[in-house]
Amino acid sequence: MWNIRNFERHDANIMNPRASYFNSGQGNIVRYEFPIMQWSIGMVQKVLGDHIAVVRICVFLMGLLAVFGFYRLLLLLDVGAWLAALGAGLFLFSPLLHTYIVSPLPDILALAGSVWYLYGTLAYQRTPEWRWLLLSGAALWLATAAKLPFLMFSVVSIYFFFQSIIQTKRLSKHNLRLAVVQLLLVAPALAWYVWVIPTWPENPVLKGIFAADPDWENIRRILLFYLGTTLPSFILNPILVVPFIAGFFRHGGIRIHTWVYPLAAITLLYAVLQCTAISTFHDYYFLPFLPWMYVMVIRGIQVIGTRLPKYATWAGGILAVSVVVVSHSLVAYKWLPAHSGYNPDLFTYQSELKAAVPDGSLCVMLNDPSYNQFSYMVDKMGYIFQDDNLPAPWIRDMIDNKGVTYLYSDSRAVDEHPDVQPLLDTLLLEAGTIRVFRLAGKGE
Repeated sequence: MWNIRNFERHDANIMNPRASYFNSGQGNIVRYEFPIMQWSIGMVQKVLGDHIAVVRICVFLMGLLAVFGFYRLLLLLDVGAWLAALGAGLFLFSPLLHTYIVSPLPDILALAGSVWYLYGTLAYQRTPEWRWLLLSGAALWLATAAKLPFLMFSVVSIYFFFQSIIQTKRLSKHNLRLAVVQLLLVAPALAWYVWVIPTWPENPVLKGIFAADPDWENIRRILLFYLGTTLPSFILNPILVVPFIAGFFRHGGIRIHTWVYPLAAITLLYAVLQCTAISTFHDYYFLPFLPWMYVMVIRGIQVIGTRLPKYATWAGGILAVSVVVVSHSLVAYKWLPAHSGYNPDLFTYQSELKAAVPDGSLCVMLNDPSYNQFSYMVDKMGYIFQDDNLPAPWIRDMIDNKGVTYLYSDSRAVDEHPDVQPLLDTLLLEAGTIRVFRLAGKGE
């Protein structure tokens, strides 16, 4: 969110995404994914104003772009208009997408890009026209730029490339063109990551399960959680497990979409290799699973429908309603402040906390393991800490050398510590568990 806010307020240079914290000592430019989503929303806010509703509507539209792309993809797979509409609805109400479709995650835009990449690539295989080639390449660039793991979807092009060579014993010009054009179009996104990844030395995604001294028991626990909970109940829906299994393992006279299997393989491998970074709570990293899993769900519904043709129409309606109800019931609690993972007093007293300190003041804030949420809610920038880890010498250094003048604290272990007390000038506000202090002056 601070990337968006800073693009709108301070620096509209897309190459300089800024965070709300200066902890690194080298400014607040923090480059991870290419901030195409954040910058785009920031520019919309320049026109419409800085409001969370603007952000949520923009992200929701990106989510709908993914849903519409999935509908077009299913039509391309010849499932028929009714099943394509059903599939788009099931895709929209995946518990995973239903949870995050209004959250400012670049993964939502990356998902939209990946779905349209699949559509363009498959359309090109059917009719090798330049419009489909350019669509697939541009969409792959968008998906990769917005979030690097979505580059995995390029395995579908690789699959078709080698399938053509194996079947025809030669390299066709159409598949050579596909490879060259997609590589050229995605190259700028790859160049971005070549530039910024060396600045991620502490990012756990770079090592995954190969980090030093891996905890194999924890890895086993995480993978079992994925198998027993994440895949069947959060990416899919308990109601859709049977259609998914039917679509993945049974033919039933229904056309087989063989490109799904390499995509499934690479996403599963990705989940295994990154399980320690994803753990059991960064579940939005499973968004790349949605397209191929829901293609298999629709294929499974086709398989079941051929066995029970008399009941297909009304059963599909019941299925759609049931999925909506179950998905919402599975995730609704996640939207409550008490289950946000952050101090609920940030939500309850947001206006008071924001007004307690003048705009533009540099502040110390704790505790915030995300390094983003606390500062966003109080609309302040500065230095952010977690785990009650803020010794008095650090506060003194930030007062004397960094220009901080206020402290937001939900930690009595810190703000009531005898060594910290002399550095606190005035208690300005106590809002639930959060206290706001004016700090002592430089040298005091």
